[in-house]
Amino acid sequence: MKRHVLFIAGIFSLLTISGCKNIDSSEDESTNTGAYICIEAGAERTIKPSFTLEEMTYFSLYGKKTESDEETEFRTFSTYEDLLKGNFAVSTGNWYEFKLTAKNGNNQFVGTISNKEIVQGKNTLHFMLSLEEKSGYVGNVNVTFKIPSATAVKAAKAGLYTRDTDEEITGYGYPLEELSITPSEDSDSATAVYDYRADSGTYRLKAWFYADEDCTLLVGTFSELVKIIDYATSEAERDIRVNEVYTITLNDEGTYESSYTPKTLYTRYDNLIELPSAVQMKKSGYTFLGWYTSADGSGQPVTEISESQAENVVLYAKWYEGCAVSASTYKNANFASSEYGDTYTILLLGEWTDEEFSDFCSKLKGTMISFERSLTLDMSEITGVTTIGDYAFFNNIGTYSRSVPFVSVLLPDGITSIGKFAFERCSKLTEITIPEGVTSIDYYAFDGCSSLPQITIPEGVTSISDDAFSGCTSLAEIKIPDSVTSIGNCAFAGCSSLAKITIPDSVTSIGGRAFEECTSLTQISIPDGVTSIEWATFYGCTSLSAITIPEGVTSIDYSAFSGCSLLTQITIPEGVPSIGDNAFYGCSSLAQITIPDSVTSISESAFKDCNIDTLTIGAGVVSKAYTGDTALIKRIFPNCSTITISDGVENIGAYAFSGCTQLSTINIPDSVTSIGNSTFSGCTSLKEITIPDSVTSISQYAFYGCSSLTAITIPKQVTFINGFAFAGCSSLKEITIPNNVTKIGHKAFGNCNSLESVTLCGNLQVYSEGIGGISSDAGVFAECPLLTDITIQNGVTSIDSSLFSKCSAITKIDIPDSVTSIGKYVFYGCTSLSKITIPDGVTAINNYTFYNCSSLAKITIPKSVTKIGIGAFENSGIETVTFEDTTSSWYKTSNSDYTEGTSIGQRSNPSANATVLKEQYKDYYLYKE
Repeated sequence: MKRHVLFIAGIFSLLTISGCKNIDSSEDESTNTGAYICIEAGAERTIKPSFTLEEMTYFSLYGKKTESDEETEFRTFSTYEDLLKGNFAVSTGNWYEFKLTAKNGNNQFVGTISNKEIVQGKNTLHFMLSLEEKSGYVGNVNVTFKIPSATAVKAAKAGLYTRDTDEEITGYGYPLEELSITPSEDSDSATAVYDYRADSGTYRLKAWFYADEDCTLLVGTFSELVKIIDYATSEAERDIRVNEVYTITLNDEGTYESSYTPKTLYTRYDNLIELPSAVQMKKSGYTFLGWYTSADGSGQPVTEISESQAENVVLYAKWYEGCAVSASTYKNANFASSEYGDTYTILLLGEWTDEEFSDFCSKLKGTMISFERSLTLDMSEITGVTTIGDYAFFNNIGTYSRSVPFVSVLLPDGITSIGKFAFERCSKLTEITIPEGVTSIDYYAFDGCSSLPQITIPEGVTSISDDAFSGCTSLAEIKIPDSVTSIGNCAFAGCSSLAKITIPDSVTSIGGRAFEECTSLTQISIPDGVTSIEWATFYGCTSLSAITIPEGVTSIDYSAFSGCSLLTQITIPEGVPSIGDNAFYGCSSLAQITIPDSVTSISESAFKDCNIDTLTIGAGVVSKAYTGDTALIKRIFPNCSTITISDGVENIGAYAFSGCTQLSTINIPDSVTSIGNSTFSGCTSLKEITIPDSVTSISQYAFYGCSSLTAITIPKQVTFINGFAFAGCSSLKEITIPNNVTKIGHKAFGNCNSLESVTLCGNLQVYSEGIGGISSDAGVFAECPLLTDITIQNGVTSIDSSLFSKCSAITKIDIPDSVTSIGKYVFYGCTSLSKITIPDGVTAINNYTFYNCSSLAKITIPKSVTKIGIGAFENSGIETVTFEDTTSSWYKTSNSDYTEGTSIGQRSNPSANATVLKEQYKDYYLYKE
């Protein structure tokens, strides 16, 4: 039934009612200048009581200027005809509301117009009159269904249902009733009437039409809203279309949901078949993917049956073994259902957005984070997803930080980035394929994927982020593409099975700890563009045996190769200025190393616990000043046995190799001009050394304590051998001091226990006074117990203090005529000295010169001698002393300046002279005038 709509038009300030046009009039409304009434159809198809405008009475028009005004009744009209004749005046302006009411028996109709502006001139009010519903009353519905063929329909059912929830309505009689089929007398058609009484309201009338009396073969349906009005009857006739009968057979291999158990379906009134959906289909361990016309599930799924279908249809259910979800179904999926078993696949279907996929990941984590089964995630066929987001499958909240237990992940081609922590701690993951379109793998993306044996990084990725693959303990081999320019900190740290990795030339930066504890890595090539070996880059790579550091590297940071216990050789490039703490700590197989000239600083722990025995070292370290209690090289290379100093080194710094007890061979280049203090002191294994002719000075303690040194040649350019330079060289047997040496410091060859032969050339001046002054053991050759062969060449003018003191094996010595001075303690303690000639020209025999020379029985003192010091012959074996000058008187004194003495007479009796010098006046200074 069509709705009743009332339009009222006013001219100027009067509302005038004029005649009404017929609804079927072809005249356009906009050409009519008078007021009129017309009828419009309702917007929704609803069965309603049948009323006409002419049947309505008691029309009343009301108005309110503002919301707070009392409602004003303008005019009432008893009949429709009265309404057409009425006219009245109304003020212009904005009106809050107009209302028109009417009645038809007990039914009330009303229509309103809000916010209407009334202007001078023509005004039109358009009302749509609607029935007012009342509760507590009842009405009737009477619908006649017109069936085109009595033979097509053998049974029918109909009933009222709620409008929105589709629930059956219970009330008077039976809500769902079988309808009687009445064939037509003059055609093949038939009718079925639904007549029902119910409370007023709006309902849904549904009807089913069957081709058999058992109501199993459905051939048509009906569904339409119906409005029941108090004391009225909603009547209608409806044509029912009956489709041709055919069978749809479902081969499902599963079960239906308990509330849904169809066996055969037929086409319906709306021309569509609602096949059982995934929600209604059940099969343990499987997901329903749809209906297909082929048994193998190929082709496109069947979602509807065409209305032109005339033959029987056979459909096959397609099942997926595991959990399959789309963007529209994942929210209701039970990923952890026990029916899937301990190992299964989650398959993603269709098109997704990044937001939907992120939400899916969150749901999956919430379900699976404590899951002990093994999952495969198959995303290979979906579209729309461009990123695997941060923390996609890892939950780092609280103490239960875990990941989804994937064993395999198949990513779609559309992925361009993998976010940070995306697969962290997926410890069961054994397979993942990263598609070619990925350009970014963020930090910790695969950290802790301890079961992953291999992975391919696609071209397009420009950097391996921090910790991207750290802890992938099963990862055995990896190739980094040419697009990568940097490898981040800890990128592959802890990949203990990684035996092979290819780093392309495009890489210019390798971060700290990048390959830390890659214990299976045997070799690696660092690209030429890398300039720095960062902290702990190869720390703990215990299988790494060979590595080449490119020429461009200028920094080797702390612990860079620490713990590489199988590393046997390495070349440090020129340009590296320093080697950091623990850089090669624990490289126990590293036997040789070359330190370039550019290196000026090596941390004391840089080569700790290395067994380096062959060292080539440049100027930057060799010339470094001594700092600390232990020499620099000793601290760094304590086990080094062979050292080569690079060409170009000019100065070997103080203590450079001091204490290197394993050093047996060293090569000093011709460029060296000086050997610093204590340079080789304590090198107890050093057997031989060649000092190049370029050396001009040998500093104090230079070879002190080199107890294995058997021979040494002093270069021709050396002019000064400083104190203790060769002291303690207990294996040194002979030494020749060349003519150019003019100075030898105190005890330069002291305690050389194997020294047998010494040759002193001319122009030599020795210095025995050291710290604390002159002592009996401060001589250049003091305490050389095997020294027997002494040659002092003519030209030597002075034999300085303590020169041969305590050389207990000396039996004789020839002092050349050029000598004019014999210092204190010169032959002190030479217990085997039995023969000596003091040349004429010597003017003084100083304090303790022949003290304790117990084998010396006689001696001749030449005329040139004018002074004899305290204890010069004390404790000696002297029996006779012959003074060549027997006429001069001698004096004794306690003054060291040999003044104010007391005469002891002439010295002509050799035997008496021995007593005087040895015992009687041993504590006096003797002199003659």
